Amino acid sequence: MSSSPDTYEKANDVYIYEIRLISDMGSDLSLKKQTKAINIYEDVTSACIRGEVVFTDAQNLMRHFPICGQESVHIKFSTPGAGTDPIEFKLDVVEILERTKSKNGKSELIKLGLVSKQARMNESYRISQTFRGPIHSTIAKIYQNYLKSDKPIALESTANQMTYCVPNKRPIETIQWLASRSISAEQSPLSYNFLFFETAKAFMFVSLDSLASVPAAVTYIYSGSNRQSDSPMTTTNYLLKINNIEELNYTKSFNRLDEMNSGLYSSELLVHDITYKYISKTSNNFYKNWNNTNHIEPNPTLPRGINKYANTVSPKLIVRNRQSGLFESHTSQRYEDYLQNRNVSILEYNINKIEITVPGNCRLTCGLPINMEIVKPEPLYKGDVEKNDTFQSGKYLITAVRHLLEDVGTKPTHKCIVQLSRGSSPEAIPDKVTFDGRSQDSSTNAYGILDLFKGFA
Repeated sequence: MSSSPDTYEKANDVYIYEIRLISDMGSDLSLKKQTKAINIYEDVTSACIRGEVVFTDAQNLMRHFPICGQESVHIKFSTPGAGTDPIEFKLDVVEILERTKSKNGKSELIKLGLVSKQARMNESYRISQTFRGPIHSTIAKIYQNYLKSDKPIALESTANQMTYCVPNKRPIETIQWLASRSISAEQSPLSYNFLFFETAKAFMFVSLDSLASVPAAVTYIYSGSNRQSDSPMTTTNYLLKINNIEELNYTKSFNRLDEMNSGLYSSELLVHDITYKYISKTSNNFYKNWNNTNHIEPNPTLPRGINKYANTVSPKLIVRNRQSGLFESHTSQRYEDYLQNRNVSILEYNINKIEITVPGNCRLTCGLPINMEIVKPEPLYKGDVEKNDTFQSGKYLITAVRHLLEDVGTKPTHKCIVQLSRGSSPEAIPDKVTFDGRSQDSSTNAYGILDLFKGFA
């Protein structure tokens, strides 16, 4: 661990202010010296932060503290010298994930499962109440009255209003139901892609369109040779390497059949109105409607001219029933407005996912766009100006972050395992092959690479 919150002294450095186990019954104990590892998870698909703490117990805390689920763990740390504020987590102990005796039986290794208290508050309440007005105002009331968090909530304004009689639902379930029907007042009229999730600093109720429009906060570089030097003969400014990518894995690439089946590229919505006895039909095409919403990058991941997935004869069929006049306001049943647009926006961020491991940085959080520079996976020739892969590089959205603190009680290190997503490209996919960058020219006897293999089949 750094000796000062202002000095970055080694690779993956971290300054830990406190790790405390606090009981509702009055006990308070520092776990800073006996903690082995800490994991903190943020995810845009999860309403609450989760975590784990692993520590050695030689005091029989299970009995004497005691540890019985009435405790919370307070963790506060920062990235020294990076100019960022420390981040703090106050998480409830909800389970014992592992408990292992030492060989001599004198101590135990305990792993506690943690979650923010709003997960418990969510299980403590059900809502049976009618709300009227803008959706973001309704969510603010639910957040204040039922989730009761000390954290602020970042609320993006919604354009649509709704009268909703909540039928005995949990608070988070209610918010997510409203999020699925919310349209942004700050972005496109078709921005039906709101999410509700927790970060270290705040709860977020925000549209993907708004997140996509935010400039990238930082640029990470992957050159294939970003290992830190351990040579004792050199003096290294490790802070200069904090934006180097240590590991990069492509965890999810396109699956065109699954994407077709889910209705990403083309869908048809049939809505049967039971009251007025009619059926309406609404078609949606991912590429025809591309410019209706914001994207991380400006171009789709398929060529526009020869797209055989979006121009299907029999698109994904979605059927819904509506009973007009059943409620005071039936805007929640306006499936034509939001259902297909939201489905496409959410699925778009599932096309490509990359996981990177980088030096710990308290600035990294869910919903933050970043840039990546990835070296070309091909030979570089003399005179090549561009060394980066222009298709894989560019802007991505952080959709999940794991803060991993290891060797906490001795020489703590901090790494971030970051999931990046996007369903768009910084360059348009060409309608003509450019495998070797040239076509056959009979006058100069120059051939493309593929031509060299003709006749060998």
